[in-house]
Amino acid sequence: MPQISGFPRLGAAYRLLPRFHFPIAAQQQYTAVFTQLEAETGWQVELQQTTNQQALSELARRLLPPGLSSVGAPSLLLAQNIASVRVIGQADAEAIQQAQTHFLAETGWQLELLLPEQKHQPRQRFPQQEAIDMARAAFKDTPDFYRAGADANTGILWIHFHFPDAVKQRYAAQLAALAAQTGWRVFVYPHVQQRALIAAVTRLLPEGITITGAPSLYEQYRILSLAVTGALDKDAKQIIQTSFTEETGWKLEVSS
Repeated sequence: MPQISGFPRLGAAYRLLPRFHFPIAAQQQYTAVFTQLEAETGWQVELQQTTNQQALSELARRLLPPGLSSVGAPSLLLAQNIASVRVIGQADAEAIQQAQTHFLAETGWQLELLLPEQKHQPRQRFPQQEAIDMARAAFKDTPDFYRAGADANTGILWIHFHFPDAVKQRYAAQLAALAAQTGWRVFVYPHVQQRALIAAVTRLLPEGITITGAPSLYEQYRILSLAVTGALDKDAKQIIQTSFTEETGWKLEVSS
């Protein structure tokens, strides 16, 4: 069960602060619950975005495919939302992909399994520009994809989406396939595209309702807060907020 606390914010609604072990995944899984809770209580629900690192490490070990054992504690790359585990043993590619997909769905983080040969020998991988071109081709028809980049020092191919919190699970299979094809470690760039957030909410606003002033972005909480001209009724506001979260993985606060 999540922990929940609350406090009043001066000049604004009261706020509930639920805490989950894996808040990125919870934001996606419980969107409808949070929206209903806000409607019934009048309090705003604001997830604490700090991941429980112990729970994350334990789950990473627990989901290792049969035949693999961890060596030491997982390394947590907090800025990239990556849990990296050095392992020994053998497992087929399908079992590894299933474990990574399960971990992503459960936590919102990506699981990297490093086999002994990856520690001592660099993997054979495509030239950098060729890998980037393959990434672009793989996601060229994906509406929220906007660029691919590579870090030759770490061997990571970064795939940039406008709304990374909403797409990691959706494209898990394509990301794993791209890694297998190119020999690069493939991850979703974790930071949201801020202009795309503003554009998304602008599309959802009814005719005659416009944003006034500068929106505020709280990346730690995955919240976009803004004021609008005109009045939104309760039902219209709820529909806009739900649609926004489904598209972006972020929560929307709107005040008139």
